[in-house]
Amino acid sequence: MAKKSYYRNGLNRSEKMNKDCIKRHTICELVEEWLANPRRAHKKNESQQKNIRQALNKFRPILDRYAPGDLENDDVYFEFIQWFKDFIDQTESAKSTLDCYFQKLYSKLLVYAKVDQRIIDDLKSDITGFRKKLKHSEPIYSSMSDRDLLVWLEMIEKWCNNPDNAPNVVAIASPKCSMAKSPRTSKKHLIALRAYAWLAISLGGRADEIRRIQISQIQTNSITREIMKMKIYTQSVSLEIPSWIMDKITPYVDYCKNTSSEAIFLFSESEEKMGRGTISASTLNRLVKGSMIAAGLSATTPGGYYRIHDFRKIWARWIDKNGGTIEETSAVLSHDSPLATFKAYYSHEHKERLRKAGHSKGISELEKLLNHRDELDVRIRELSNEIERVGFWSSGDGGGIHPSCWITDNDPEIFDLNSSGLQEIGSPSRIRTRVMGSRTPHDGPLH
Repeated sequence: MAKKSYYRNGLNRSEKMNKDCIKRHTICELVEEWLANPRRAHKKNESQQKNIRQALNKFRPILDRYAPGDLENDDVYFEFIQWFKDFIDQTESAKSTLDCYFQKLYSKLLVYAKVDQRIIDDLKSDITGFRKKLKHSEPIYSSMSDRDLLVWLEMIEKWCNNPDNAPNVVAIASPKCSMAKSPRTSKKHLIALRAYAWLAISLGGRADEIRRIQISQIQTNSITREIMKMKIYTQSVSLEIPSWIMDKITPYVDYCKNTSSEAIFLFSESEEKMGRGTISASTLNRLVKGSMIAAGLSATTPGGYYRIHDFRKIWARWIDKNGGTIEETSAVLSHDSPLATFKAYYSHEHKERLRKAGHSKGISELEKLLNHRDELDVRIRELSNEIERVGFWSSGDGGGIHPSCWITDNDPEIFDLNSSGLQEIGSPSRIRTRVMGSRTPHDGPLH
């Protein structure tokens, strides 16, 4: 007899019937059925659908073993989460990759299979707990340095000037690709790579924004691109580009105008298809990866990918290095919030430099505070020594102090004078003087 679970409480008849139907299929089968629905067929090549399928394949061994209703049983649920615990212990995937997989598990895979939301919440909490208990240090990943960038750009320039000396960079990136058979990279692909690289590094835009730049929007000294991430309506952004950068871009623009007169986009219409463009996104990605590997560069992401999208982190570093604010960086990178800029586009080295600079400023303020106190203590000691040199002091009338060599008010030889020359005992401005022949031991109060 199956062990009862609190998840079964409160189910009405229709919900129970629905769960009986769902129980006939595993979670994996239900997700695949959802993805295969004809109404979603046109999305199968989109990046979001691909990411969902990758997450499904990653967790297929466990998701293909249980049906949604099985997880209502406490013993089965324990076996279910134990698999994830072992997976977390043994995996070598990067933290960012795991974050992506688990996010798809909680928000897509289990939801599509109609797993009870309370079970999803418990699973998310348990998996997060497993990952925290490992106490793994966040991996430190260095962004592309200015030197590496310069090496890469210079190598591309040499290839464009001497195409016969250029290797097949597509073959370096993807040896099994159909384009890997040629011994050399074509002139078209070399100047396309150069234009793509310089547009990315000079505009600081996202990869899809660079690919979708329209040929008609490239002027002699300015380029307009469309910002579309998380937007229903695109936003046009025009930036002036120096002539020495335009010299790297215009050869491919002229090539497209002469050979692809019907093309609208300089590169590709979308990530999935070339459309009304001149070169597919997949070919551009292989050109970038292969050329970076040939230049001896490391992957630009912890997951091992080579992306021009990560040039945006270089822009964040450059703006900060030249005294720019995080608000300026956020505006250039077209972020809605500086929080996204700092979290995702400030590299580890960048954050570490800011952390040290902030700490140094705090220490400086602490030193000022202590130095000010030290100076005050020194001054007090100096005054105390001066007082001891003059002689003993005692309390005077009204809380004042005076040296012991001063005599009391009943001394007949004391004259109390104010500024007008009239006697006025107790006047704040009085001058107390003892007349001793022609000598006055103390002429006026001691300051």
